[in-house]
Amino acid sequence: MSTLKPEQQGPGLVARFGAAVQDLTGRDAAAARRLLLLGLRAQRARLTLAPDRRLTPARRYAARAAMDAMVRPLARGGRSAIVNVFLPCELLQAFGVAPLFAEGLSCYLNGARAEKFFLHRAEEGGVSPNFCSYHKALLGAGFSGLLPRPLFTACTSLACDANNLTFRRLAEEFGVPAFYIDVPYTRDEAAVREVADRLREFAEFLSLRTGRRLNEDALRAAVARSGRTLDLLARARAALAGKVLPGDVVSASYEVFVAHTMLGTPAAERYARQLLQDARAPRYARADADSLRLVWAHTIPFYQPPVQRALDFAPGAHLAACEMSADTQGLVMDPDHPYESMARRLVYNSFNGGAGHRIDRLLELCRQQQADGLIYFCHWGCKGTQGAAQLVRSRLEEAGYPVLLLDGDGCDRANASDGQTATRLEAFLEMLAAARRERAGHTGKEAGA
Repeated sequence: MSTLKPEQQGPGLVARFGAAVQDLTGRDAAAARRLLLLGLRAQRARLTLAPDRRLTPARRYAARAAMDAMVRPLARGGRSAIVNVFLPCELLQAFGVAPLFAEGLSCYLNGARAEKFFLHRAEEGGVSPNFCSYHKALLGAGFSGLLPRPLFTACTSLACDANNLTFRRLAEEFGVPAFYIDVPYTRDEAAVREVADRLREFAEFLSLRTGRRLNEDALRAAVARSGRTLDLLARARAALAGKVLPGDVVSASYEVFVAHTMLGTPAAERYARQLLQDARAPRYARADADSLRLVWAHTIPFYQPPVQRALDFAPGAHLAACEMSADTQGLVMDPDHPYESMARRLVYNSFNGGAGHRIDRLLELCRQQQADGLIYFCHWGCKGTQGAAQLVRSRLEEAGYPVLLLDGDGCDRANASDGQTATRLEAFLEMLAAARRERAGHTGKEAGA
């Protein structure tokens, strides 16, 4: 996932790199992996030596931490696991296993302009063109040999139908076992107990796969860090209500790493603590009556120029909150009951139990952030998000929050139309700005009267 703007990249630098990775994969996948790792490490060095000074300290750190979280499993091979974004990874940390998740890998392949080869390779392997492109790119990377052989694959049923198919297929491809955590649709303590028991079975599975005994102290420490991190993120969101924090759509995507597969690590806690400091610092967070406050639902097509133009350090609009990094709210992580704590995070996740819970969470975010509107991204192949689109729009607009249903693809450029995205996004922002001017004029007339 490159944070370089076109003018910083040189003529076609990233495109040439992506083409080289794709071409080499077809001839020597191991060499292609080494080239990809070389490029990622070079970008990591640039993020350290020449970060984007427009970003706050937290967001500069997030770029480096997310890169580390991506490089580690690609480089470690047999000490890694391929997982889905919602899998509680505190257990993996306790066993020293590095997680690689579909959305993260696919975003980095896209950022390197190397996703096309792997999407096509997945389709050649029998994957439907209508399948989620995040999962399809991961499958293609597995089929082609770009990915190192993992210890295992593991996923939850939350919150995507593609999970069970993707990770089972990859397990078969690599000849490794797959572990599946089925999260009940009901949101109650009976479901928490059921998932907690399954997580205990996962701990036994990990012990067998790694040849190590579980370090209970390490697990409790990771769960404690998760609790502190979630609390710090919630406090930072509250502190940012009605304010603008300089940022871009790539930074918003990095926070998904922090709130999911990185949760429980010192790096995630460090980011959240710094974000709260940034949110409280007048130097960074400031009130701006002219900047439209937007809540974003689902994944972000960070690579699309019209999205970048509208939301990267833009004076007229900013992302006040993103659903994918705020899918838990008010949950207490108790390190003395680690399995129940991790299970509760799954059972009471806003993506579990039907669209109503997701809508309620979006309404909470809109109210908290004093949002002018919501962008609901209908990612290609995500049937759950697309199916709930009209219901989301109806409920939020009833509550006074205009909604843009924006079709596109968060990973596959071939399924995205920059022209259509620009037209619809610009029109929506113009509508919100006009509505704000009208409200201001109406308020002024009332004051004058």
